[in-house]
Parts: sequence; C-alpha cells; structure tokens
Amino acid sequence: MSSAPDSVAELAGLLGECRNRAEYEAARLAWLERSVGFDASYFGAASPEQLVTPRVSGVDTERVSHCEANADRYWADRLALQRAALSQQGVVADHDALSLQARDRMPFYREVVAGHGIRATAVAILRLRGQVSGSVFLGRSSRGARFGGELSLLRAALPVLALGEAVHATAPAARIVPTFDGLRLSPRELTVLQLLCRGWTNAQIASQLGSSPRTVKNQVSTILRKTQSQNRTELVARLAHHKPLQ
Repeated sequence: MSSAPDSVAELAGLLGECRNRAEYEAARLAWLERSVGFDASYFGAASPEQLVTPRVSGVDTERVSHCEANADRYWADRLALQRAALSQQGVVADHDALSLQARDRMPFYREVVAGHGIRATAVAILRLRGQVSGSVFLGRSSRGARFGGELSLLRAALPVLALGEAVHATAPAARIVPTFDGLRLSPRELTVLQLLCRGWTNAQIASQLGSSPRTVKNQVSTILRKTQSQNRTELVARLAHHKPLQ
C-alpha cells in the first residue's frame, strides 16, 4: 500500500499526464475513489459570488441543476459546513461538524443531501495563493459509512487539487465565457473576465497571465466600460444572475 506522500505525488503527476480537462477530471475522480472513497462528488464554488460551473458525479444532474438554480436557499447551510472545514485545516466530516439534529433542520440536508440518498458527507475547501478558490463535497450512501482517517489524505492533497482546478480551468477549452449579444471582448479580455469573476486580484491575474498589474488594471477598466458596469461587484453580480451586459 502506498504512503500518503506517494499517493499525493501520484495525484500531482496527473497534472502533467492528462491532456485536457475531461481526462484530468476522470483521473482525479479515480484517485479520490481509491484514496478516500465516495459515491457522489461535487466540485464547485465556495461562495455565491464565484462564477463556477459545478462538476458532479454519482448524482441526478437534473436535481443538481434545480439545486443550483435555487442556491440562495442553501448557501447559509453550505457556508456553515465550509467554515467548519476551514477550522480543521480545510477538510471536515459533517458528523464531526454538526449534530444530526442540526443537520435535520437544514434545508441543504433535507432537500439536497438526503434527496440524493447520501448518509455521510465530507467537505473540503480549495485555496490557491491564500485565496479560497472552490469547494468539494464527497458523499457516501451506505448506512453508517462515516468518513474517518482517510480524510487526512484528502487534507494533504488539497494544494494539488486546488492547483489542478486552476491549471485546467485556464486551459483553452475551459476558458470560454458566455457570449453576450453586442458585447465584443478580445480573447485576453475574456480570460481576464473569467479570472476576475473567480475573485482574483489584479496582481493575481497578472501573475497568472505573465503581465503586469497595471496592464490588468487597464484591461479591467476596458471590460467595465464595454459591459457598462460601474465596478467589479456589479459586473460579477450581473453575470451570476444571468443579466444582460448591454
């Protein structure tokens, strides 16, 4: 049986071996299944402000779409779990964070978790360059199948998982943002827009793209002018609620 460092090194190796996002995500799920064990998974945003399309497995995609469309109803519950994860070095099992009674009172558990037949959940927070970049939910459907010591391996793998998300989210096939009628942005402006919507600062965007913060500041100003938005907050809010940018 491989050690934890060897197992995490195997996960890191996937970043160079996989040719595209789909291949990476399939290999990542296979690694998580072997190393942690789960029946259902969710990789997505860590806050309502993040513009992230969730990737799920082992669940009813129509039900997930409904949940995402009504996410405001569940964010308070999700954030409570995520705060618990942050207090435990990024990973927590729901039964360690909340009592069964507390979970029964949460719409997120009654309508989403229980609705998928999930009996135990592990929550992980992804951070990149000190910033929260996403969340991971792993669920088990078997009776009494709580998460235990295997979460230490998931905790050790968090930096690699966060890097994998960033690497493949900026790959050409995944860099496309929605096309808005009458809105003309250059390819570089589209890239800046996506990173901006993920909450990155000008300095972080510049580091990612190999440019300068001043250049990024000018690009952001151009994007705000073209989208007729007063500031980043207004722009992201309109994108998140699918409001037209004209």
